[in-house]
This record gives sequence, structure tokens and C-alpha cells, in this order.
Amino acid sequence: MIIQDGQYDEATIRNYIRLLKALVTDMEAFLDGNGPTAEILDQAPLIEGWRQSERYSPCLTGTFHYHPLLGGLVPNGITSQLWLLNKDEGWARTLSRFYRLGKPFKR
Repeated sequence: MIIQDGQYDEATIRNYIRLLKALVTDMEAFLDGNGPTAEILDQAPLIEGWRQSERYSPCLTGTFHYHPLLGGLVPNGITSQLWLLNKDEGWARTLSRFYRLGKPFKR
């Protein structure tokens, strides 16, 4: 969040708060032994050809299927900050949502 000349976007800050609260809830559930439910993962976008990447913080890149904001197919997508990556169970939690993991990137 950039604040310049005392100006900021309150809606953006409130949105970050909402996203972070949801992330904390999901991370606490994970620590309590409760990962995402099958229903949550069924509704999560699928990333094919995924690999862990970096922006200013860890993220994932790949082909997104059925992303709720970006549409049906996004061939070169990049996620928000990566917070949890469970390769064994095939899911990731970014700042904004869960993702199901398809096949990883192959060189």
C-alpha cells in the first residue's frame, strides 16, 4: 500500500484487511489439522504447469482454469503472495484464495 501526500485508498486497505483475516482463519485451521474441504477445493481455480516463483514475495505462475476474477482460461497467470503450499495434498493458499494444483511445470 502506497501512501503519498497523506492520501491513501481506504477501500484498498479494507480489502487487504478482509483478505488477511480470511488468510489467518485458513492458516489457523491448517495448524489445527484442518486443511481446505473438498467443497472449497472443488470451487478453487486449477493451475496447470505450475511452479513456485517469486515476485517481491513467493507466488505461483502457470495456466489458470476458471479463475473467479480473470475468467475461464489464463495461460500466463501469476498469483498473489504464496502463504501455504501443500504439494502432497495438491493445494496452495495465496493471500486471496486457495488453488488446486494440477501437473507441475516440466522443463
